[in-house]
Amino acid sequence: MPTLVAADIDRRVKVIDGEGNDDRSIERVSDLRRDRLKNCKIAAALPEARRAEETRADVLVLTGAGRNLPVEAKRHFHPDIWGAAATQLQGYAAAPGADGLGVYLVFWFGNDAFPTPARPDGNAGPTTGAEMEAMLVGDMPADLRARTDVIVFDVSDPSASGVKKPRRKKAATDSGASVSKPRAAK
Repeated sequence: MPTLVAADIDRRVKVIDGEGNDDRSIERVSDLRRDRLKNCKIAAALPEARRAEETRADVLVLTGAGRNLPVEAKRHFHPDIWGAAATQLQGYAAAPGADGLGVYLVFWFGNDAFPTPARPDGNAGPTTGAEMEAMLVGDMPADLRARTDVIVFDVSDPSASGVKKPRRKKAATDSGASVSKPRAAK
């Protein structure tokens, strides 16, 4: 089965920068992968597919056998990046035909472009796409990890400095003021 490789489409996806949106990013990936999907016996990959309770999966992959696979896509700086795989995607994965399975697709533009939101646990955030993927997978409960694939496409500018850091969660002091938590030791 062909594998989605970010390097194949890096230049074409880069036109969707921080001013774009998740929908445009996933539409570009779908357009670029349409021919390869046919080779995998995929009947269709529908963007913005209607689901239960007036929600929409970013992409719904349909097979000729009546099965489906919901895909939830986010940019790395989306406010819900840390929780969408366990909440939003699982709502789609619970639908008939999905068998509880889903794909969480994240577009990594790099912290130089936009900082990653603070992690809910206050730990240091990612500085690379690979770190982002490892953190997203590591934060999932084992049962969810077995049913959800996390894919992070690194579409960051390779010439970027990489010196900007992700956002930090602020902790409240006794006086009520908030201060940044110290970075975790590596």
